[in-house]
Amino acid sequence: MKKLFLLIPVFCIGAFLFMGQKSEDNQPEKWNTPQQTGIYDPSNTTSAPFLQSYDYVAPNTATKYISDPNGIYAVNPNFRVLPRTNSSQSEVIITRHPLNPLIMFGSSNAVNNVGSLFISEGVYVTTNGGVNWFGSDTLNGSPIGNHGGDPGPTIDKNGTIIMTHLGYTTSGMFANYSTNNGATWSANFTIASGSQDKNFAATDDAPSSPYYGRSYVVWSLFSVGSPPIAVSYTTNGGVSWSGAAQINTSVAGHYSQGCDIRVGPNGEVYVVWAAPNTSAANVEDFAGFAKSTNGGVTWTVTNNA
Repeated sequence: MKKLFLLIPVFCIGAFLFMGQKSEDNQPEKWNTPQQTGIYDPSNTTSAPFLQSYDYVAPNTATKYISDPNGIYAVNPNFRVLPRTNSSQSEVIITRHPLNPLIMFGSSNAVNNVGSLFISEGVYVTTNGGVNWFGSDTLNGSPIGNHGGDPGPTIDKNGTIIMTHLGYTTSGMFANYSTNNGATWSANFTIASGSQDKNFAATDDAPSSPYYGRSYVVWSLFSVGSPPIAVSYTTNGGVSWSGAAQINTSVAGHYSQGCDIRVGPNGEVYVVWAAPNTSAANVEDFAGFAKSTNGGVTWTVTNNA
């Protein structure tokens, strides 16, 4: 009997530990707890492997309405402005007329994927706010064969569409202009010869600016060592351009690439760019910034902004 009394506490402790362990099994492990971020849905699962499809599928097919303190906005479904097979339309960009927002111009690297390689800048135009589009995948400014993509368009105060782009048969930075909404284009104007890279353009559309109507293009001047950012401007709607001028001098061990440009309300010109590190697998470890208050003639530069 004494031994039986001694076994009762042992039995109780064992039962407690056993049932406690059983209860713990019904609780989710910490590593299995869904993330409570507000955007994570634990019911969504993905099977592996994922098979990539290259057929275009519009991600939204119905108009979405978004409520905002300023009102309700309607976001219409995506659609291709110029459907085309056996081709790619990449590095897309769009700009609008500074006085008529119903007129917009879009472009792309338009590449033919079948047969002989052919590259041009897409010409996609709407005059009714994006409802209807017209144009083509070939910018017809001569010579047709010297269009190498990297479209950098802008529309100046007179409605002239200006397209800056790379060359193909001849390396360089080139420009064309159209005064009839992209139906016809001027011949290529050579802004700079030699190796160049990714350009963007902007126009001064502020009537109060002393440089009203001046349009700019910036790009990476790959024709020199440690490529800097270069700039050129036109004061006559793209008929002629100023000589390429350096905005900055790249920091040692870096070069300047991936620039963009905007013009302020008083004619100020702002340019930004990335600075890849040549000794660190070209990691862009800082960004540059420059400002001009005299129409792009001189610049105040911060290479590591």
